[in-house]
Amino acid sequence: MTELKITAAEAEDIEGKLDVLAGDPELLADYGLDRSQAESLIAAIPRKGGVWEIPFWAGSVVSEELEDRATALRWIADDERAAGMDNQARATRRLAQRLEKLAGQVSA
Repeated sequence: MTELKITAAEAEDIEGKLDVLAGDPELLADYGLDRSQAESLIAAIPRKGGVWEIPFWAGSVVSEELEDRATALRWIADDERAAGMDNQARATRRLAQRLEKLAGQVSA
């Protein structure tokens, strides 16, 4: 089991990403998971921040999904910067960096 300390903002973002996973039977099959496993991962997320306990069987799933989300956030940050939303772009980029760091902790 891996334990990750996450903030409320990270928890919200991770929950959104895993909700998409839970609703996609093909993606679940690609990871070798069923819907109940995805739902148990989501249920374990500390909504107000805290320690998220990730079972050993979910490590690669969580790591890949966090990396995926970080990539998407970097694209969003680029769009925000292009639109002159520099403060929002910085905040989005920081979240992407944090998710990448968390992904590395899961896969380590």
